Amino acid sequence: MRSPESLAARTIGSRYFNRRNFLNAGVRFSPSFTWRSIWQAKGVVEIGGCWRIGDGKTIKIWKDPWLPKQNGSRIWSPPKILDPNATVETLIREEEKAWNTDLINQIFAPFEARQIQEIPIPRSEQTDTFIWKKARDGMFRVKLAYHQIKAQNRHQSSNNYEEQREDNTWKELWKTKAHPRTLNFIWRLLHKSLPTKKNLSRKGARCIPTCMRCWEGEETEEHLIRQCDFARRFWFASPLNLRTEQEEGLTLRKWFLDILEKLQLKEKGFFCTLIHQLWKARNQLVFEDKELPIIEEIETATRVFEEYWKAQKKEE
Repeated sequence: MRSPESLAARTIGSRYFNRRNFLNAGVRFSPSFTWRSIWQAKGVVEIGGCWRIGDGKTIKIWKDPWLPKQNGSRIWSPPKILDPNATVETLIREEEKAWNTDLINQIFAPFEARQIQEIPIPRSEQTDTFIWKKARDGMFRVKLAYHQIKAQNRHQSSNNYEEQREDNTWKELWKTKAHPRTLNFIWRLLHKSLPTKKNLSRKGARCIPTCMRCWEGEETEEHLIRQCDFARRFWFASPLNLRTEQEEGLTLRKWFLDILEKLQLKEKGFFCTLIHQLWKARNQLVFEDKELPIIEEIETATRVFEEYWKAQKKEE
């Protein structure tokens, strides 16, 4: 890609990706061993490499990686105004050697428009160059590619572990001895589908998204269950004796799953019931202007859970 005029590039290119660049090439019918080996490394090049803007004539806006700060380096905004096969040069004012900011702001999402306008355009005539992002000089090296593959594999293994762990935890959750309404509430909570003030505000409802208890943060799921001073005192006073301020670096879902894994079957049901009680207490405050002491909220949750637990035991 950096030496398209070399004999190897012209020989392989004429057969497998004539008039196209390597990243957009397919494996083709009955490929040679050499080409098949090169093509299999394309994924590594796509992740680690990126086009550096020269004249913009060879870089396709929506098909090539050219945004160095973007995940995958490709444009996410769908094609509009320009042809889907348009090249980057159509975004440049040739005489001024500057970006066409009006056009860019019309086509791309704001975060992409800012990234594009931050890319420097050479004042002198230069061709587009494919570079390796992790290298200071932009040159590809086998060592850097090796580290890229290792990092990618570690990330994939971590994702697979988390996905498997989450699947197993959800199975355990549905086996938990808690009221079905409570389990349904937990599912909605962790999928961020509760009508919190922040969610309602985001959907266009006219409301102040601030928490009505502390007036110090937006009413999100995270805030209601862990971050609000009321929630922190609630968990510390509960029989589980949790200190939520010590785990602020975790997402709500990760915090919930971590605690659930450490609890016994009955404690899991009680934990879910306590979370549900926090939401019920919030609704009492919002809709009835009623605020009970923390100890009463905990006693209510304890009574509700014990009644359900005993009923289940009788059925068994």
